[in-house]
Amino acid sequence: MQGPVALFADPVFLGHDPGPGHPERADRLRAVAQALDAPEFAGLDRRPAPAATRAELERVHTPAHVDRVLAAVPHEGYARIDGDTVVSPGSRAAA
Repeated sequence: MQGPVALFADPVFLGHDPGPGHPERADRLRAVAQALDAPEFAGLDRRPAPAATRAELERVHTPAHVDRVLAAVPHEGYARIDGDTVVSPGSRAAA
């Protein structure tokens, strides 16, 4: 028998703002959260998402990649990491 499904979430995720018109936006998270408030998802195991440690990040990414991404997060405005990935000041905590 399959166990309960866990949902890890935190309001800090809404701070990742890739800018106007980008499909990866906080409204998508809000829509999913609202849909998961439906009665059929009452059994969902909801947990606060812990912040990742550097060691945890490096289990799935090279140290150089972690450095590059974290260094790209701007203090204000937006920064483009690649053609699809835009980060804002709230992206670091959300990640």
